Amino acid sequence: MSVNICDLCYEMTGEACYSALFIETGLTPATDYTVWIEDHNERLYTQEVTTDSGGDITLDLSAFDEGMFNAFSGSYIITVSTSDISQTIEELTVQGQAYQCIKVTFQEIN
Repeated sequence: MSVNICDLCYEMTGEACYSALFIETGLTPATDYTVWIEDHNERLYTQEVTTDSGGDITLDLSAFDEGMFNAFSGSYIITVSTSDISQTIEELTVQGQAYQCIKVTFQEIN
């Protein structure tokens, strides 16, 4: 299951070529999830994560191909699922607002 084009994604900026990305999600604390990452070519990547005590996640970007998350790579759509085989989309709460996805664009930060 993929995100409907009409769904509103929370938009955020990540630091290009950085090794981690913190995402506020408001999910259940200390719980295992699968993060699904879709690039601009509709390729899907996954990463297993455990939420912190606040229900937020940190992606280990160093686990992906080197240079994947750079200022020229376009945006990525991130969803969170309870399954590593099926993209069941969990509701994410960012700054009190509910979203089904997060759109991340990476940029150089000096």
